[in-house]
Amino acid sequence: MKRRTGNPLLFVYLATFLFSTHQALTAYVNSTYLSTAISNQIVGVLYSIGSFITLFGLSFIPKVTSRFGNYRTTLGLYIFSGACLFLVGIGIAPLVTIIAFILYLCANNLIIFSTDIFVEHYAKRSTLGHSRGLYLTLVNLAWVGTPLLAGYIATNLGYSALYGISFTYLLFGGFVIGRTCKDYKDARYVRMPVFRSLTLVHKNKDIERAIAANFILQFFYAWMVIYAPLYLHNVVGFGWDQIGIIFTIMLLPFILFEYPLGALADKYFGEKEILLLGFAIAGTTTIIFGTLHFDAPLLAWGFVLFMTRVGASMIESMTEIYFFKKISDKNTNLISVFRDTGPIAYTVAPLIASLLLIKLPYQSLFVVLGFVVWLGILVSLRLHDTK
Repeated sequence: MKRRTGNPLLFVYLATFLFSTHQALTAYVNSTYLSTAISNQIVGVLYSIGSFITLFGLSFIPKVTSRFGNYRTTLGLYIFSGACLFLVGIGIAPLVTIIAFILYLCANNLIIFSTDIFVEHYAKRSTLGHSRGLYLTLVNLAWVGTPLLAGYIATNLGYSALYGISFTYLLFGGFVIGRTCKDYKDARYVRMPVFRSLTLVHKNKDIERAIAANFILQFFYAWMVIYAPLYLHNVVGFGWDQIGIIFTIMLLPFILFEYPLGALADKYFGEKEILLLGFAIAGTTTIIFGTLHFDAPLLAWGFVLFMTRVGASMIESMTEIYFFKKISDKNTNLISVFRDTGPIAYTVAPLIASLLLIKLPYQSLFVVLGFVVWLGILVSLRLHDTK
């Protein structure tokens, strides 16, 4: 691949697609794969530990970026993530697998942070909704096709082959960044202590509410990614080939709606109204998922999960667009706080779910989650539209 001197945004998108494909291939298999070495209840704790460590990583990444530049930082993270994924896939010993998986979760979150800086820098401010919408569409396009593929590989070739293919996609993603972003000129990053960043966020109520809305969304994702596969596979009794079909249907809204929603937010509507509707849809259908009878046909499970992601796609696109309209690529500390919501959610959600599972059946997890998602309606009502 030749190095380009023009705007490399399209290549950043390509790298993002490859990186997201590598994540998606194993995301819904990770919890089941890990449960072969440890109990179902402890799997969630591993996500909590990895996310807790990620919080420290996100607090230091602005300093690392300022010192080494975003280009070298991103390449280093790709290499580190690849090494960890390799160790997870070969499964030398349970302890090695667990430690590598925890560090792998952390590295991936930091790569997303670094990619945010590239996209924020190269995208035009006047069409940020389009740019972010396209970015999210490519991310989710990678997620839509992979559940079927992952289910087939896990069933017929085994987990090691699945992790090996995922590693290959990660390798190519890092290669694209390495070849096309060499000329990236780092901004004069605004560096400030974490406490000052939080104080700044608190003073800007709209940014604070956007971050709160994103936290609820990430809480929803954490709960679903860890426990929906375990529920469908270990409790309901679906095979991976069936789960692959369900999850493929489930993820379609992310490629169908996020780019059009970004364009609508740029030209016609404010983000607030779409966000409100998204929380209402996601919360309601998550509760329905938790009350669906085990004998319901496969397409019924797929449709209900599809509707949960219709709501989630609306929330995701609007929170991303709203937040990044409010900042620039110099505000790495604010981006770090925004991305903190993911690891915080992945720290808190599994711990709460693990406690609930001591007394409650699996189905109740999703009823509780639906009510949590409904809280986003209250947050959204207090936002001021950017238009």
